[in-house]
Amino acid sequence: MAGIVAGLVLSMVAVGCGSGAAVDPIWDVELPFSQVDVVAVVGDAVFCLGTDADLSYGMAPCRMVIYTAATGAERFHKILDLRALRGSDSGRASGNFVLIEGTTAVVVSDSGRIRAFDATSGHELWSSDEIDDIYGSGDGYVFASDRSSRLAAFDSRTGTRSAADAHLAWKNRIASDACAVAVDGRLYVASGESIHSLDVPTWRERWSHPLKSNRTDVAVANGCVIATSRNGWEVIDAEKGALLWSFVAYETRRPMAPAIDGDRLLTTRGRASNSEIEEGYLRIYDLRTGDLQTRYPMATLPEPDAVVAVAGRLYLTATEPHYGLLRKPLVESTSGDELAKTVDCRPAAMEISTGKTMWIGEPASWGSLTRPAVSADGFVAVAAMTPKRNKPARLRSYRPVFGT
Repeated sequence: MAGIVAGLVLSMVAVGCGSGAAVDPIWDVELPFSQVDVVAVVGDAVFCLGTDADLSYGMAPCRMVIYTAATGAERFHKILDLRALRGSDSGRASGNFVLIEGTTAVVVSDSGRIRAFDATSGHELWSSDEIDDIYGSGDGYVFASDRSSRLAAFDSRTGTRSAADAHLAWKNRIASDACAVAVDGRLYVASGESIHSLDVPTWRERWSHPLKSNRTDVAVANGCVIATSRNGWEVIDAEKGALLWSFVAYETRRPMAPAIDGDRLLTTRGRASNSEIEEGYLRIYDLRTGDLQTRYPMATLPEPDAVVAVAGRLYLTATEPHYGLLRKPLVESTSGDELAKTVDCRPAAMEISTGKTMWIGEPASWGSLTRPAVSADGFVAVAAMTPKRNKPARLRSYRPVFGT
């Protein structure tokens, strides 16, 4: 039976892309909660945050737990007094109430109180109740709005607030759904229907560029700023602020930023024409020109924000139904959920240059997987959850060996 399941998954994940070697986790531990919201690989540790209930109810306290990456040994476990966590209804992906900046994890509650921890040891670094919302991080700073809705910068290790120049009007009325990221001495802030570039740490504005949406995520790579809205993205020259190219995808509930690998932009969103949505492909564009370089068929299409590009490889999680010869599920569920009987979730990785599926992880049957957390050298951590709220989630790690 296991062989039948493996064969089905290999064929469904890798149609047109070659087959991948199945890899077992190097360790697998039970998490102290059922709902996983954040998994991050930070140095020699795996940082996790979660709750024992659906975050949409806003009633459950969250737990923070840290494991040693090499062995899976629990290093730190703490229940945080932060309820009604921000992020599940902010227009961006759930989990925006946690930022990882370097080795610092910053957690924010809906009341505006934030706490910063060392993400490898759990040691609390600082806390503050002066912040109304957090927008992003980079270059050792956390960017937020204060109680007067002004843009503020905090040192991620000490919590010290910078004396930011706020003479520009938009800095004094930062949008509630703003997004900010700092890279190599430049801060990029999308606020309202415009994006701005500022020097760090003088906060002097260098350029401003209008955007087509007021709900935008921002990423910076290879001299480009990628501003993603729910309808697509705009790629802007990071030095000059000039629009390089834009892409109109299709309407979604929130921005879903494409993955970036070097000078390549990767996405599962696309159109066959101006009026026809075309799904089932991974598309690879030249980041600076927008030229479509190639596309690969993907029978199992992941969510656009469940894709991570690292060092020429694309890591993803995929969910597919599986049936036997008589249309009966191959894996029986104990959750009482009929739909969950047929669901099989697996992490996978493909080689970007060839489109070949190189590796497929162990399935997490009748459940769901978090976005893969991947280190620069290819260590992968992913959490598996079941629909049953009182059943603990599991954290799995992989060190896949890629063939030639």
